[in-house]
Formats: sequence, C-alpha cells, structure tokens
Amino acid sequence: MKHSVSIGLLVLGLGSVLAGCPTVVSTNDAKASPSPTATPGVNALSNDYFPMANQERWDYSLTLSGQPIGTMTMYIKALQVAADGVVTAEACSVSTSLLTGAPVVTVDNSIYTMSANSVTCKDSLGNTSKLLQLPLTVGESWMDAYQHPVQVASHEAVVVPIGSFADTYKVVGTHPSGTPQSCWFAKDRGLVKIDTVTPYGTTSAMLVSHSIAPMDIPTPTPTN
Repeated sequence: MKHSVSIGLLVLGLGSVLAGCPTVVSTNDAKASPSPTATPGVNALSNDYFPMANQERWDYSLTLSGQPIGTMTMYIKALQVAADGVVTAEACSVSTSLLTGAPVVTVDNSIYTMSANSVTCKDSLGNTSKLLQLPLTVGESWMDAYQHPVQVASHEAVVVPIGSFADTYKVVGTHPSGTPQSCWFAKDRGLVKIDTVTPYGTTSAMLVSHSIAPMDIPTPTPTN
C-alpha cells in the first residue's frame, strides 16, 4: 500500500501526542546514565500511567486501516529530578515510514515535565501543552496548546501486541490537523496505543516492546 502522504500527518510523534506538531530535526544522541534501579513500567520517580526512567524506550507498530505502514519508538535520553520532586525528561520519538516504499526516518524531540498535578510536553516547535492532568480521573478535561479540548473519556481494558491491560485510561483529543485522536495509558506501562483519524483511514500505534536500554538515534531521512 502506498500513499503520497507523510507519516507525520498519519501519526504524531510521541513527543507531540495531544500536544503539538511534529518537526523533522537532526539529532545526536547524548548517552544518558541508566538508573540502576529502573525497571520498565515501574519507576518511583513518575506516575504509574506515565512511567519515565533514563534510557527507557517504548517500541510501537504503525498501521493504517489494519495494514502495516512503519514503526515508532519513544526514548528517554536524559532525566532529572528537582528538589521539589518535579521530573524533567529529554525525549525523542523516531518514526520509520514505509508508505513510499523506501524507509523514511523522522526524529521529533520533546521535553516532558511531570509534577504531582500534571504532565506537560514541550515540542520541537516550542509549544508547551498539558498532556495529562493527574491523578487521571474519568471526566477530567483541559485544553491543549491549540485550544482543543482533551478529556479522560473512560477507564477500560485494551489489548495490544505486548499484552492485555485491564487498568487503562482512554484520553481523547484532537490531532493538530483537526481530526480526532485517542490515547490509552496503561498502569505500569504508559502509552500503549494511539488511534488517529486521517483522510486515508484510522492509523494505530500499538506497543510491541518496552525496555530500558541504550539507543542509537538514527539520522533523519533528508527532505527535499
């Protein structure tokens, strides 16, 4: 299947989920020191539904109307904890699109900040938006950087390639292109699924693996 459309339109980089637009940028990976006690999905420094640790990574499969179109990885490059407990993480998402035949790699950088009350994301364009209101509560709502409403729609079970999760919150919002987007956050795993409506069908990003390991950030594919 081939479409003359970028993967940035189909699925937002994880650094921009419900927060902002993706931008292709060049980056060199700064090797972070791994946390000696960090376990994927279990990190005392972060919320149960949005775990973060140095060198923690989430790998996703990407599909369009059920057909494979690429892969996506979110990676925590560095993490700091302030004296007041606020966690700041430098992250990137790497997307590999197969829509045009040859793989096309994009890299999107972002900064996550987590306090006791919220998780915010600053994307590569400098836009800062609230990603989650904490604690997660069904019916809670807020506005994103584009003044689109975001809401915790339900607490439900979800099945993705890595497994089944009964304790999951579904958060619904709007892709910057103006189409509906839904995200599922599972306890002790974080973001496990994203569905985005596009003119070509619904794209899904589903978690296939979750680990803590160094990652070499690839060079983005040059654009014309």
